Amino acid sequence: MNLLYLSHISTLRIESDVTMLEERGYKVTVLNNHKLHFQKRLKNFPNFTNIINLYEPRFIWIVKLRLKITKLIKFLLTLTKLDTSRKVISFREKVSLESISRVSNSTKKTITRIIKEKEIDVIYCSWSTTGFPEIKVIQEANLGIPIILSIQTYPFWQTAVVGGSFKENKEHKEIFENLDGRIHCSQVMFDYMNDHFNLTKHGKDLIMMGYCKKRNFYKKRLPLLSEKEGESHIVFIGNTQFSQRTLDDVGRQLYCIAKKRIHIHFSYTHDRIKRNPYIHMFSPFSHRQLLNGELATHMTQFDACIVLYNIDKPYARFNNSLPERFLFALNGAVPIALPKGYFAACEEMINKYQIGFTYENLDDLKIKLSDREKMAEYRNNAVYIAPSLTFEKNFYILDNFIKKVISAAKPKNDKKA
Repeated sequence: MNLLYLSHISTLRIESDVTMLEERGYKVTVLNNHKLHFQKRLKNFPNFTNIINLYEPRFIWIVKLRLKITKLIKFLLTLTKLDTSRKVISFREKVSLESISRVSNSTKKTITRIIKEKEIDVIYCSWSTTGFPEIKVIQEANLGIPIILSIQTYPFWQTAVVGGSFKENKEHKEIFENLDGRIHCSQVMFDYMNDHFNLTKHGKDLIMMGYCKKRNFYKKRLPLLSEKEGESHIVFIGNTQFSQRTLDDVGRQLYCIAKKRIHIHFSYTHDRIKRNPYIHMFSPFSHRQLLNGELATHMTQFDACIVLYNIDKPYARFNNSLPERFLFALNGAVPIALPKGYFAACEEMINKYQIGFTYENLDDLKIKLSDREKMAEYRNNAVYIAPSLTFEKNFYILDNFIKKVISAAKPKNDKKA
């Protein structure tokens, strides 16, 4: 079966998906729709070279220059404190994430030509709305090729507050409702999409989390640091670029955890953070180390993995999703700690399998970490459930869904023929 995998080449998800699909008999062509990052092969699977960079320019230096200018403007806004409320940066991010950019006629022809030349049977789009410009082109071309979208994050823009108003994006509505297949990463995501879009109009729906391959999981269990020192040690595995005032800027939160005499470990950062004997930094793990299980193994020495973002109220984006830092915590089979009320889908999962806890405040976090018996129960549950959470174990669900979507689209294709 010929499958066109439409995605940004820079995402971690792509290597798990593509290699898994290839191993199970699919002939995959990757259509990279990123406008800044281009590759000829997958970093950790160099034998896979069937990649088409849709927007790779003739003069790559122009793209690199544009990227450097963007980073410089962002740095100057931060340094000079001209954008203390992040209105400029936030507006730019909102426009780039929520709008559907126009696709040139030449690019439209290229997409259509690729689909025909590769004799594509199904188009699989990864992550969220990043592929919407190209999906819209394919839908409007009326090629009769079924399109499946894996919805791991939505809505992208963080101002969609839970319980607040939702300004429906009409372009999103049209695309979502005409997809042949939609994969929702959680029940919470499905409920949200079902509330805001007419999913019964067309297409099939599946609730399936983004599983990681077995090679991403831990290879051995390390001794707990807390058993040796008598104090709780937790790890944060998210981005540590704290100076950019983005959603990843959790430097202050980590420092406050350390002030409560909880040992907090995270990847080394060049950004300024107050010194504290309870703050520990480790060398960043490479892309290869994330995928071969080294990060997961490193995590096994901690009492828990804490999931944090720089947010002060519940947003639909985080309520609906299972972030990568949460999924990689599952790979380490360690208890997961979540601030209560911010990550509904994550909470649903840790409660279902009893592999972690939520906390009201930092005092509550410390109390729960100190309950050694309960923490051991969470850890044992996480280790027990880990083998059932691999992509290999659950691929049949995705495989069956793809085949059902193709089968449902066949009458339409035959009618057109």
